[in-house]
Amino acid sequence: MARAGIDILVFVEDPGAANYVAPLIPWLHRAGCAVAVIAVAAGAEQLARLGIAFECIDERTEAATLLTQLAPRIVLVGTSENPNTLGLKLVAAARRLNILSVGVVDGPANTEYRFRGCGDAPLAFAPDWILVPDNHTRAAYVTLGRPPGQVLAVGHPHYDYVHEQALRLAAVDRQITRKKLLPAAGKRFVTTFVAEISGGLNPEQYHYSDDYTLKGRGGSVRRTDIVLEEFLDAVKDLAPRPYIVLRLHPRNTPDEFSAYEHEIDLVSSAGLADELLHASDLVVGMTSHMMLEAAILGRPTLAILPRAIEKKWLFTIAVGLTPCVTDRMALRTMLAGLCASGCRVAAPGKADEVFV
Repeated sequence: MARAGIDILVFVEDPGAANYVAPLIPWLHRAGCAVAVIAVAAGAEQLARLGIAFECIDERTEAATLLTQLAPRIVLVGTSENPNTLGLKLVAAARRLNILSVGVVDGPANTEYRFRGCGDAPLAFAPDWILVPDNHTRAAYVTLGRPPGQVLAVGHPHYDYVHEQALRLAAVDRQITRKKLLPAAGKRFVTTFVAEISGGLNPEQYHYSDDYTLKGRGGSVRRTDIVLEEFLDAVKDLAPRPYIVLRLHPRNTPDEFSAYEHEIDLVSSAGLADELLHASDLVVGMTSHMMLEAAILGRPTLAILPRAIEKKWLFTIAVGLTPCVTDRMALRTMLAGLCASGCRVAAPGKADEVFV
């Protein structure tokens, strides 16, 4: 365990939180801060992928005990889809021990659930400061009742990293990247579908309900399955048929989409996705942060959502970077148009104008 008297204690449990804090850690070290990073579950796995040193702890560790042992000046936590996360317990313990707390939020989805824990009050476990990537997310927390001066739109450190990768990849012929990653694709139009887990905060919304405008094939009630089925059925109408890549979420299991293997050319899960997204002609998904990454990398994106209300979950929809469809006919029309145009609808450099 890290020594007592550190400046900042960082805790993450989910991959999105890990992406947010990972670029911050080296910067804080260079600034002379004594930082201890602790992680559990998928957050620990993602930090390992990103090359960030951390300590694993038992998720049952008492928050107050941990803070007493380490005596940090600041507690910084990422949000989690687990309402019982140690992160919220650390915020509550920090409040009792008069330690400054900071929460980092990676996007606008489910703002009313991130700091509520198992209760009904959306800000029950809100830290002293909330750092968010954009003004859309900031406005959501102010609407919930957080004082405007305590919610700061500071950008997203991971997006800065992706922007740097975009500059690096732009210097390389994209066909070289394609041949390296997708040798079997040849000259076919490459469409990458970005998968998600069908669960999270307020889990009922990730399963079929009467307000879904997409139904899939009727064999699954899971949000990702429904959208993937609609996408695969729409692709069948295209000639020539695109080369289809399924990129898994860090928390997807290897066999989760085995029922669709015969309709997919490649399943991708290893390593970071930057080069794969760069090599793709079109990136399709729902509201994953990988959709934002694709936009920063300059690739055309298409969001397929089972409910119109989910449009506010993806920042690039709000600012006009990502077109969105919520019904079967619109999906088929939009997909056919994008593939026929070679996705020349992309606006190079537009991402630089809208990301903080």
